[in-house]
Amino acid sequence: MLSMWGHSDMQIDCIDEQPGSARQLAVTLSVAAPDISARDLVRARVEIEAEGAFAAEEPARIRRWLVQPDAIETLLNGARDPFLPPRTPKLPDIEAMVATALEGFESGSFFLFVDDRQVTSLDERILLRATSEVVFLKLVALKGG
Repeated sequence: MLSMWGHSDMQIDCIDEQPGSARQLAVTLSVAAPDISARDLVRARVEIEAEGAFAAEEPARIRRWLVQPDAIETLLNGARDPFLPPRTPKLPDIEAMVATALEGFESGSFFLFVDDRQVTSLDERILLRATSEVVFLKLVALKGG
């Protein structure tokens, strides 16, 4: 697909990393312009996860989301039971999920690294290359502390 700048969209892999866990490919984003804000990068990640969530054949994929749907959305959609006919899922509130992800970035729930450099502001402009590595480092709470 050609972008408004006359070149093809760039495919950028987003990697999830958690202390003590193996790195995993989370999503691949299609980016029209190589210059993007951290805010737009986080938004694009959340949107692609939310839009593809219920089309995924792999139910475990939800555990790798940057932002989990809230309890009400989970209650409305219910758990998938292989013995019942599939339901028509309701899309999660994408704007609420984006807001939660942006708050998570600002509060330090996860860190964003592009080409081994930490992005420290949502308004920071990032120049992506076809070989760029985008890593979302999620922190996990310690038990008992």
